[in-house]
Amino acid sequence: MRKSPVFFGWRVLLLALLLVACGAEGDGDLLVSAKDYLQKKELKAATIQLKNLLQKNPSSAEARFLLGKALYAQDDAAGAEIELKRALELKHPQSAVAPVMAGVLMARQEFKKLTERYADLELGDKAADAELQSLVALAFAAQNLPDKARAAIVKALALAPQSPPVLLANARIKANGLDFDGALAALGEMLALAPLDFDGLQLKGYLLLHGKKDAIGAIAAYKQALAIRPDNAQLHSTLISLYFSQRETQAAAEQFEALKKANPEHPLTKFYDAQITFARGDFARTRELAQGMLRAAPTNPALLHLAGAAELRLDALSQAETYLTQAVQLQPQFAAARSLLAQVYLRTDRPTKAMSVLRPMLDRPGVEAETLTLAGRAQLLADDAKAADALFRRAAALRPGDSTARAALALLQLSKGNADTAFSELQSIADSDNGVGTNMALISARINRREFDAALRAIADLEKKQPTSPIAADLRGWVNLMRGDFSGARKSFEQAVALKPSYVPAVIKLGGLDLIEKKPQAAEARVKNLLRVDPKSVQGWLALADLKRRSGGTPEDVAKLMGEAVNASPTDPEPRLALIAHHTSRGDGAAALTAAQAGVTAIPLSAELQDRLARTLMASGDLNRASVTFGSITSQQSDSPLGYQGLAEINVTNRDFATAAKNSKRALELAPNSLAAQQISIIVAMNQKRPKDALALAGIIQAQRANDALGFILEGDIEADQKRWDRAAAAFRKALGKSNPAQAPLRLHDMLMAAKKDVEAVKFADTWAATHPKDMLFQAYLAEWADNHGDSALAEKRYRMMLKLEPENPVALNNLAWLLIKQKRPGAVALAERALKGAPNQLILMDTLAMALSSENQHSKAIELQKQVLARSPEAPVFLLTMAKIYLQAGDKVLAKAALGELSKLKKAFPGSEEVAPLIKAVGES
Repeated sequence: MRKSPVFFGWRVLLLALLLVACGAEGDGDLLVSAKDYLQKKELKAATIQLKNLLQKNPSSAEARFLLGKALYAQDDAAGAEIELKRALELKHPQSAVAPVMAGVLMARQEFKKLTERYADLELGDKAADAELQSLVALAFAAQNLPDKARAAIVKALALAPQSPPVLLANARIKANGLDFDGALAALGEMLALAPLDFDGLQLKGYLLLHGKKDAIGAIAAYKQALAIRPDNAQLHSTLISLYFSQRETQAAAEQFEALKKANPEHPLTKFYDAQITFARGDFARTRELAQGMLRAAPTNPALLHLAGAAELRLDALSQAETYLTQAVQLQPQFAAARSLLAQVYLRTDRPTKAMSVLRPMLDRPGVEAETLTLAGRAQLLADDAKAADALFRRAAALRPGDSTARAALALLQLSKGNADTAFSELQSIADSDNGVGTNMALISARINRREFDAALRAIADLEKKQPTSPIAADLRGWVNLMRGDFSGARKSFEQAVALKPSYVPAVIKLGGLDLIEKKPQAAEARVKNLLRVDPKSVQGWLALADLKRRSGGTPEDVAKLMGEAVNASPTDPEPRLALIAHHTSRGDGAAALTAAQAGVTAIPLSAELQDRLARTLMASGDLNRASVTFGSITSQQSDSPLGYQGLAEINVTNRDFATAAKNSKRALELAPNSLAAQQISIIVAMNQKRPKDALALAGIIQAQRANDALGFILEGDIEADQKRWDRAAAAFRKALGKSNPAQAPLRLHDMLMAAKKDVEAVKFADTWAATHPKDMLFQAYLAEWADNHGDSALAEKRYRMMLKLEPENPVALNNLAWLLIKQKRPGAVALAERALKGAPNQLILMDTLAMALSSENQHSKAIELQKQVLARSPEAPVFLLTMAKIYLQAGDKVLAKAALGELSKLKKAFPGSEEVAPLIKAVGES
């Protein structure tokens, strides 16, 4: 994980203050000698002298203190803490010990303990107090408490405005808040007082590089720092990496020779030796060097990445996956490791896994073209040509100077409508290029335009380049599926499986075809055969779980199979996320929480699992623990937007919009293209009465997703909130013109009614429903709208129209059943049973069926079914309300009263909560 600039070199910063503050009278020659060594920074010699002294005089408080400082300066925080505690017990001045102990706590990353112990402590010595408050400020910053950090550093500056270490800490606090100009200004003050300060120059290099993107200035600053400490291997490493990034290979080689001369046995020297060996193409030797280093440092992400790269080049894919997975888990923001791991997943036919490992990088600034290309290939192989096409376009635009530049121009021509020219150029590039990237872009563009015959020809070209790969056959089967040729699709998928029996995507699609043909046992047997070939296939177990769900298996059976997927790869977040989603979808919050907690315990560095745990806690109403979990993401993975997004959502729930604005802003800075970050920022802006800012964000979404309706829907919502009806209508109508208008028809109708344009609303609804009869979302909306406005006849008419088009549509069946229940009309049970058959084990459908059974006097069946619902989701009050109603209809007033009593204790509102008081009154009066 990339370190915040706050923490560079603060140990040495602290020593600059401490080494001048250890006066008092001497304890003989050993003490004088030790102090002299400390002054010269000969720490090992000082340690020897102090230990000799303490053998003679164990009660020397000053010797204990000085030994604690010497151990601390040598990164022995545990030993330092022991000696400092003894120094305090021997009555050494708190003013001397406290700053060092605070540094020890910083070294151990015990930031909260540091601030709790020292934030309010006053030592009575300006220099010591300033020093202590500087560390307090840094600890607050590490806890993501910027206001408290600023308050502490202001206090330190007031005590010692000309102290270089305090000014350096101030620069770090500003840098941590991304105020790079302010940080450089503070650093300028500090370096004017101490121009040869190593830590100051090192921080200057960092700020110039990461804050101002000034690589040349950063190199100059780092070289100045290195002149002070020429044996600093880490700084040599930083310069080597910088030279490589600037394509100054000769300078990088010279810097490596300097590192080798200064530190011939240093691990970094060996690491760069291995990197250079890799660059020369000697992958076997690189493997040998990397494995030797990993024996000494098995959890080093950079080493694991290099080892994984070597194994990938040597086609040892399983070992490459192991190394790269560990690298990503240890350093989730390691983009290069993620890209290589995605390549492993693509080469082992796991596109969804490749996409999951790439997704966190796609919305971040500076995303590489190679990353976008890999993601495009993954999306295409995962059957999402639209998403693949968008990613290939983004990748092409970033790579001028090679064949990708030509592809970029071709895709640009395509977007302008010059299809013939564009496809001719893409075909030319694909024919002349040995790689498959342009072939994939060509295929996705053809599929996205639904030009299936041309797509099949492009797939045939891909097949010529990869005749033994199952990918072309799989893509051909998908195209045949899209054109309705099920027989051709099955033939193509079977060809893919014949080429590679463990090719999961084709096996899953064949299983889907089996289900369409009402052959669930054949589908299950097919996936089980795959698992016999590869029992550790996570995708296979998840596919089997999905088949079980779709064929009516119990939630417990589905969860058990997902558990097998977890067991197949315990350190893989994907099956754990699927299990959490399964429990959540059926309303079992307790099981979802248990699965999320187990996931975070098993994979503590997974931001996705921590995010899911926090959201599960939010759903249960535990906002405090959810906030702590989101905060953990921000502290562990400062480059991840997930923690800041979640905190912003909690802030909005708590109506703390000022803090929400800060967190949503940070999320957007980290991931400018993240739709989730953009949407929460719009919500915050609207709550802060900043519609212009909200509209600007909606405009950005429109530009980024030109073919998507969402940006225009958001614009319409914002305008409608301001009661600017005409502008809202115009935005919603633009959304209607997109290929997938989604909720735009609903929003437009709702807005027209709110604007009291009833005639226009009715006309639009009738026209849209007639011209888009398969828009089930809009049809269901119109039916529900009619029901909510007291027109039960129209609602029933709408639901029955839906059922004519889709006779087994679960939503229509369920809602029509509910409509009949409310009207006390027969027929609800049959409808509810059909709905549940179409979507087995859905709690809301089971709830409706229970009410239907009770309405037709089948109370015992209703009670038994509703008990099952409550057993699976005991914390859902809406289901307990249904049970109370069933008890009332069955004449069991005692149990009805008990259930209603439980509901009356709830402080928060829930759907139907307004019914509780009248029902309690009715029970009491009867």
